[in-house]
Amino acid sequence: MCGVAAATLALMAVSTAMSVQSSRNAAKAQSNQLKSEAAIGRTNAVLKKHENDKQTDRIIGRQLSAAGAAGVTSSFGSVPQLAAQTAADGEAQNFVNTLNAELSADAKNASAKNAISAGNAKAAQSVLGFAIKAAGSGAFSGSTTTTDSSFGSGNHPGEQ
Repeated sequence: MCGVAAATLALMAVSTAMSVQSSRNAAKAQSNQLKSEAAIGRTNAVLKKHENDKQTDRIIGRQLSAAGAAGVTSSFGSVPQLAAQTAADGEAQNFVNTLNAELSADAKNASAKNAISAGNAKAAQSVLGFAIKAAGSGAFSGSTTTTDSSFGSGNHPGEQ
């Protein structure tokens, strides 16, 4: 009968080990996915900035062309001010886009850390569940001889 209990305990231990590994692997995969999404978001922000810069340059070019076609050739006044304002608007949009990308990436990186923590917590629950089942099965009975009278007294089992 002792062999059956030992085999059951061994199967429970293997099952727990597999559950722990599965929890950790799933958490690591989720963490890696979130980190990848954060990196992609940052890369996309850089690409969006370059595209926005090109768009701003095209708008300024059209503004200067329209002013030239209208015969305005002033190097001061409303034409340069309009171009400067358009450039400033483009930079402001770049700042907002970059800030949003950074905030999103930071949130994803924080979620990646939380995923690892959650996986570790789930793994710990599996180990605790195993310990409770093993203790309830009597697997540890007879492994200690501590009695209530010797517990905490400084006396160890078998000592006088």
